[in-house]
Amino acid sequence: LQFIKEASGDSVSSLSITDCFSESYDVYEIYITSFEQSGTADSRFSLLDSGGSEITDSSYDWAYLSMNSDSSFTEGKNTSQTHFRDFSYDVTNISDGIGVQIVMYNPYDSSSYTFCTWQSSFYDTGTGGRGKKGIGVLKSAETCTGIKFFGDSGTLDNIKVSVYGVK
Repeated sequence: LQFIKEASGDSVSSLSITDCFSESYDVYEIYITSFEQSGTADSRFSLLDSGGSEITDSSYDWAYLSMNSDSSFTEGKNTSQTHFRDFSYDVTNISDGIGVQIVMYNPYDSSSYTFCTWQSSFYDTGTGGRGKKGIGVLKSAETCTGIKFFGDSGTLDNIKVSVYGVK
């Protein structure tokens, strides 16, 4: 892995990491090592185009599996959305700890769709272990140069993200 960029925020409505994808790599790994949200909010992310603007057309398809140690597994999926959704849990207590990995495939290639996978784990001191695995595709062949994280409400607190290129 080749370190590219790191970003963090506290009490922000969103966190954008610009100019982290380039022609240098086809695959990128993104790690979130700190993540909290105020209130209950879905974890979401979208991609940024070559001008740094959020891609919000209805071209995102995604599916995920939630694996909870104290309840049945559940899944979610959707097509033609304006962002990817549910890469992690609604974490409101940073001391519980979280880890998220997102892998992006061909984000900079303007002749290809951008694919991604994600997985996250979280330990809730009240209910136990939680995990998520997901897949997604941006069905719009365009150059993506960045990524934006946000929730459906509230703020992102204590978020720390690192981006790496895969050699």
